[in-house]
Amino acid sequence: MLMRQFDGKVSGAGLLKLEKIAHMRRMEAHFIDAAARRHWQDKPELARWIVLSVDGRKAASVVQSLADSDVESFMPMMKTTVIHSLTHKKIVRMKPLMPGYVMVKCVIGAASFAGLKLVSGVIDVLHTAAEAPYVVSEETVSRFMVLRDIDEQLGHETCSIVAGDFVEIIQGPFAGIRAFVRTVNKRKMVASIKATMFAGKVDIPIPLAFIEKV
Repeated sequence: MLMRQFDGKVSGAGLLKLEKIAHMRRMEAHFIDAAARRHWQDKPELARWIVLSVDGRKAASVVQSLADSDVESFMPMMKTTVIHSLTHKKIVRMKPLMPGYVMVKCVIGAASFAGLKLVSGVIDVLHTAAEAPYVVSEETVSRFMVLRDIDEQLGHETCSIVAGDFVEIIQGPFAGIRAFVRTVNKRKMVASIKATMFAGKVDIPIPLAFIEKV
């Protein structure tokens, strides 16, 4: 059977579809620009740190997309050690400290939020139960940035924490939040807590070293 050769022509419906795609991309670029660093770098007091809920599997690509759009973001990482199955050697790898969350610094507004939510992998901007964007103080973020490359072994002294305990987060962007522990993974030294202060009652994975019993 002879294959019909492509003559370079596009149907009217095809052109309409291409124009629609181009329009959507222009709109995406317009909105994400509203969250760009250039809008506040000369007046840093205008910007605030907010938290994005993201697809944990796409967190790294979200951070890269934000960087490509000149949007300042921060995703704290944790050192983890695994044993190679063949050589039995220890391998140090990095993984997100709080999978599913990325912090972004921008001027708060509808356009900024619309642009951020258009980034592939972003689920939503984290809001409180009162529907206000959850804001993290500059001091808290600065203190948290000092904790880069946290070791997963931190928290062994807190192994007494179990599911059902009422705890307070003492470090990181969610410091000060009190909630009940849903699950504890002592191998990974991580607990999952249900934060009712957020819209939709958000599950937060948090290192055991970052929480204490109340």
